[in-house]
Amino acid sequence: VLACSTSAGDVHMLRGEMDLVLKPKALPFVPCMDVCGAVEEADEGGAFAVGDVVVANNGMDPTGGLAEFMAVKASSAALKPDGVGVAEAAACPNSAVAAMDAVACARLRAGDRVLVLGGSGGVGSAVVQLAKDAGASFVAATSTQAGLVQGLGADVVVDYRESDWWEDQRFAAEPFDVLVDCVGGGGHYAKSRAVLKPRWQGGRFVAVVGDEPRPEVRSVLQLLQFALGMLWRPLWTFFCPWLPAYRVFVSEAKGQAIAKVLALMAAGALRVPLEPRGPFPFTAGGVREALELQAGGHAHGKVVVRVAG
Repeated sequence: VLACSTSAGDVHMLRGEMDLVLKPKALPFVPCMDVCGAVEEADEGGAFAVGDVVVANNGMDPTGGLAEFMAVKASSAALKPDGVGVAEAAACPNSAVAAMDAVACARLRAGDRVLVLGGSGGVGSAVVQLAKDAGASFVAATSTQAGLVQGLGADVVVDYRESDWWEDQRFAAEPFDVLVDCVGGGGHYAKSRAVLKPRWQGGRFVAVVGDEPRPEVRSVLQLLQFALGMLWRPLWTFFCPWLPAYRVFVSEAKGQAIAKVLALMAAGALRVPLEPRGPFPFTAGGVREALELQAGGHAHGKVVVRVAG
């Protein structure tokens, strides 16, 4: 392993908040799963050879990445292009693929006006760029990092410490076609109705994160509450055209999706911003700092630990 990035799923696993669905097979365990590394052993006749530098993850099991060596399935890996840095490559599997899936879920059309909540985070920063690439005529985002997000293509950046996006009269006068919520919580769907078109006019709310950014799923009852809470609203809004359509999706970074993201990065069509305080060293203190920053929810880009090299 050359470098490993962190994500929200890693924090859920470490906190034990979703033990029913995200639980290590045994303790102690190695957290995180999005990596860039050099192949040390490969299946005979497989897609990769010893010495290849690949980008990979562990599917839906966020374990194994913060280590010197990690075993991965070939189907969950892709070759790193020469023009993509190791740290940036390690940062792309989970977040950039989720962003790509969010844009696909939104069914963005040329000319759409898009609002991205959490525009400087790992997923949101990619959504801003991919929305522009898909033909969005106007992209606004919420962030405290106006320079960073505007550099990624956002037309307007709202600093949530200074004003509320749902009360912005510019947005009320010219509502959005799509809102992508990469933050969660805060009653965002209800608030979106002030600045997002209803479904009968094409308004779509895409939830990358649900109503509860720190869900607890430790029992079957909590699992049902979590699942139904995410699934009933798409059905409800389907029968209520005066409300924005609510859309959710499940994202898993398979090798083909990772390869597509890496190709965009190599072509200069997608940039994965890194948290400026990183990459963090592969030490007890460095790993702790990286995970605490991820858990705090205010990283400005992807959090990466440099393991080797």
